[in-house]
Amino acid sequence: MQNKLEQQLNEKEEKFSLILSDTSLLYSLLKSKENNAVKNKLATEPFGLFIYGNTSTDKPSLFFWNSNQYYTDPEDIQRKDGNYFLKHQNGSFELIKRTVDLNNQQFFVVGLLPVKWDYFIENKYLVTDFDGLPGMDDQYAISTDNTAFHIHSIDGKDLFKIKLKDEKYSADYDLFTILLRTLAILFLFSFYSC
Repeated sequence: MQNKLEQQLNEKEEKFSLILSDTSLLYSLLKSKENNAVKNKLATEPFGLFIYGNTSTDKPSLFFWNSNQYYTDPEDIQRKDGNYFLKHQNGSFELIKRTVDLNNQQFFVVGLLPVKWDYFIENKYLVTDFDGLPGMDDQYAISTDNTAFHIHSIDGKDLFKIKLKDEKYSADYDLFTILLRTLAILFLFSFYSC
């Protein structure tokens, strides 16, 4: 599972890097009110993409975002360029922040890559689980334990750790098992009554 999770996260990092390296795409997202085909394609990416720029205020202004499923906190934008693991209300994410120059102006491009979704109210649409790996939450948990499995970014930086959850035995009986056990008890009673 460690390799699957790491591989999936690295694929998202590669997609984010491709977008980041395409300065003409970034510039068109900032300047164009149209370009709906490109914006619709970015809306299907498996991560949040945000572009912030400095304006006359002291806080960076948000110029573009691709999905309402993700959000950034003000302190996220204040971080230095790099990869970070963070926990938000709706889950755990890898945050990638890069500063780019477009037309002699600095912009901050932020990627929020989901690791694990975490909801306090669950339904068929909101399920607590690792992103793209259904059922993994039943077996693994994000941990700070030193003996846990390390998950690395594409450049080899430790992001977080996962640990196998303690096994819980649950006896799920099917109809055949219940029938056999009932027959065994009946035979046992008939043996003692003879």
